[in-house]
Amino acid sequence: MSMFFRMVGLLSSTHAQAMAPVAVWLVNLIISIGFVLLPRDMKPWLRWIRFLNPMGYTFESLMINEFHDRQFQCSIVVPAGSAYTNLSNEKPICATIGAIPGQTYVEVAAELVSAQRPKGDVLLFRRSRRSQKARRMDIEEVPSSIESAVLRDPKYGKSSDCGYKVPLGIEKQTSILTWDGLSYDVKINGKARRLLNEVDGWVKPGTLTALMGATGAGKTTLLDVLANRASVGIVTGQISVNGHPRSQSFQRETGYVQQADIHISISTVREALNFSAQADAVTRETELCQPGDGLNFEQRKRLSIAIEMAAKPALLPFLDEPTSGLDSQTAWSICKLLQKLANSGQAILCTIHQPSAILFQMFDQLLLLESGGKPLYFGDIGQDAATITAYFENHGARPCHEDENPAEWLLDVTGAAVGSINTTDWSEIWRNSSQKKQVKKLILNMKEELSALPTQQHRIARGEYVVPFLTQLWTVTARNFEQDWRVPSYLYSKILLSTGTLIMEKFVHNRALFEARERPSKIYSWRVFLSSIIIAELPSQTVIAVLVFICWYYPIGMFRNAGPDLSERGALMFLLIWSYCLFTSTFSHMMVAGIEHIGTAVNLAQLLYMLSLIFCGVLVRPSALPGFWLFMNRVSPLTYLIGGMAVTGLANTPINCAPLELLVIQTPLNQTCGQYLASYIRTVGGRILDPDATGDCEFCPVAETNDALAALGFFYGQRWRDVGLMLVYITFNVAVAFVLYWLARGRNG
Repeated sequence: MSMFFRMVGLLSSTHAQAMAPVAVWLVNLIISIGFVLLPRDMKPWLRWIRFLNPMGYTFESLMINEFHDRQFQCSIVVPAGSAYTNLSNEKPICATIGAIPGQTYVEVAAELVSAQRPKGDVLLFRRSRRSQKARRMDIEEVPSSIESAVLRDPKYGKSSDCGYKVPLGIEKQTSILTWDGLSYDVKINGKARRLLNEVDGWVKPGTLTALMGATGAGKTTLLDVLANRASVGIVTGQISVNGHPRSQSFQRETGYVQQADIHISISTVREALNFSAQADAVTRETELCQPGDGLNFEQRKRLSIAIEMAAKPALLPFLDEPTSGLDSQTAWSICKLLQKLANSGQAILCTIHQPSAILFQMFDQLLLLESGGKPLYFGDIGQDAATITAYFENHGARPCHEDENPAEWLLDVTGAAVGSINTTDWSEIWRNSSQKKQVKKLILNMKEELSALPTQQHRIARGEYVVPFLTQLWTVTARNFEQDWRVPSYLYSKILLSTGTLIMEKFVHNRALFEARERPSKIYSWRVFLSSIIIAELPSQTVIAVLVFICWYYPIGMFRNAGPDLSERGALMFLLIWSYCLFTSTFSHMMVAGIEHIGTAVNLAQLLYMLSLIFCGVLVRPSALPGFWLFMNRVSPLTYLIGGMAVTGLANTPINCAPLELLVIQTPLNQTCGQYLASYIRTVGGRILDPDATGDCEFCPVAETNDALAALGFFYGQRWRDVGLMLVYITFNVAVAFVLYWLARGRNG
């Protein structure tokens, strides 16, 4: 089977496309294995599948090996009772197929498999050749028609410089962010560790500030703390906006471009910007370049920046290493875009790692950190980096040559570069320097002057989120509907499978995007995320229920058993199928809501589903369960689903036994079959084909479907109760999904 799975995976381009044929063929293989459907009951035009089924040969071998030449004692014999104990010539028969009159045992193997030697011990598959498929175009080999920029300004026309022009919708910022004596402590393995140590600085509108340092110096940590995205640890010091503490709406008033560019692949560039925009002004006043799936690194980075700018941050945007992984030309274009934004009045703070001399000159200010989050310098870079090089040279650093990259020179003299040796405590020099005192004084003056000014009223109302809950829910749900509609393989696979694995995969992908960018930016809440993704599954699950009802209920003829209750039973069966589809969807969301890895969620979901299936009362009757495990039958949702479907489709219908299922019972002399079995039928039930016959009586152990259903614990009078209980399970799944997500992730924001 592993080779079969690999073959399908090799022929499929996506996981969703591979799941559909695998599931369909597995169901066919299991049905034709000879257990669910006996070989004699298979239709001739479908029986050929059994001879090609490798699982069938394996199953046959196992059955013959396990049950050949074994005898099993009967638990029920016919007839039985006090009326038949004193008959000398009584020859009872086991109430099962293949029983022989007078024997109290049955040879099961004689009925289940043809009693012949195994022929499935060794399975051989001939090696075959497969033509190689044409190579798919690499994700970076996008068509030349896709331009490399994201935003255009209409007044400049459609030039090749698309992306460098600042759109009219971007507003000039006026707020100043300052941080004074900022420290950040966390506990690692029970020990306190300081990641930031007395860091000072500010970001003004119209400036581009670089944050540099060695790997592990705390650059990204400082961005997270300033952007109020640090969920653990203790932050000390003061962070102010125009001299005032950060408000509740600070996270959504700032932009944060992460190092990883996470986007929804099926959304166009325009749609991604529209979703991020708080107003229509950006999309009205700008023209977007051609969108498409499979953008290269530069295009994805530009899109990440554009998404944050489309939201029109009232404060500054943060960028975490926007040039990492890019070649020199692409890095230059990204920094050029940041410089254009700064020149338009934006205050930008970004981390950068070993920039070239040209890129370094694009920045106005520099905050340099060393390991442990200790500041080494904050201030202007100066023309040709004259200001910053002069500071370090005046404190004992070697001179910076004209042909040397100032950024690499800084890392070398401070010991941050690989192989460099530093014997100077630059953090102590900065702590006692006059430049540090001047920075402290300027921060104090800015806070006093700005706090005395009237509080600015931003263009958006204060609050944690921009729009109300219902508006968030409508917008995010519409995006989820659009996402499903644009991935036909996802819809087709769900229709063929009705499985929760694909639902879990989609949930995990959307959750990664939400938790990486949209939740920290306070675009919408986690309640909206969870509600929208559950609601988005309802239409597709309803369509699946309609298709299953039409293709299953009527072709197999269950409607013929309804009698005068045709309409009620048809509606009831559809409600049961619909509730099952909704149950699988909400059950999948419940299982993956609080679990990080999809593999763990799938394994746990399969375990719980199999337990529910095993104890539903079909494979093992409730009366045969040990007392301890009886509660599993009561809590299993499939108990009520299968019970409701069984009584709806089969109740109040007479049973006609097949010739092989008839029991042949020998009657005493001078008694008819009706006279001999009358007492047994009154007590147990059943039906005689010819009550007036003598000698051999053909007896059907079950006369009506209600008797067989009652043996399984299913009753027709409980059909509507079963529908109600399925709705209760659906509600339970949704409620537990919210609780688990809140416990695992929601409490942190």
